[in-house]
Amino acid sequence: MNNSIFVIYHKPYKAINTDVYHSICVGENKDLFSDEFLRDDSGDNIANKNDLYNELTAIYWVYKNIENYKDVENFGFVHYRRFFSFSRMDKTLFVTGKK
Repeated sequence: MNNSIFVIYHKPYKAINTDVYHSICVGENKDLFSDEFLRDDSGDNIANKNDLYNELTAIYWVYKNIENYKDVENFGFVHYRRFFSFSRMDKTLFVTGKK
């Protein structure tokens, strides 16, 4: 099963990008983020309404730009400080941001 979980950031922080996790930034400070981040202001988007809809602008971006993720069966969204660990023993993701 092919899954993608988008980690939504509104403050600059270490990107979490793996086979499953994809970092996306929202809000007015996107220029402070590195190139490792997707941005909710590309393609078809409502990024200019972030002050009204918050992280929903990232969800809208994924929905409208889904052609970039044709092989994905399941989508998920988490906040950059609260995301899932798929293994109790694997702490690498939390320490380095990479597997």
